[in-house]
Amino acid sequence: MEPGKYIIIWILSVSAVSFAVTVTDKILAKRKARRVPEKWFVIMSFIGGGLGVLSAFYLVRHKTKHIKLLVTVWIVSILAYAAAVAFLFLYEPFILKLVS
Repeated sequence: MEPGKYIIIWILSVSAVSFAVTVTDKILAKRKARRVPEKWFVIMSFIGGGLGVLSAFYLVRHKTKHIKLLVTVWIVSILAYAAAVAFLFLYEPFILKLVS
């Protein structure tokens, strides 16, 4: 399997888990139960789950008033995905197959 496929599978998997964790935190917030620490949203974004975290933030309106957290998650997500794209460009054969 090409390296790019592994990266795409990783990002989709981590994003799905991140989405589930974020929605679970929203449910826990409504129940006034023990919550997921905010640093975990940043960590999940760093390892490739930014798409899941951000989509859950906006779909279930969770943590959208926490501007510092939102900006941090956006920046970390963009940097993580930029690093993934940069890594992919190290594998020219895979990129050439996509282009041609």
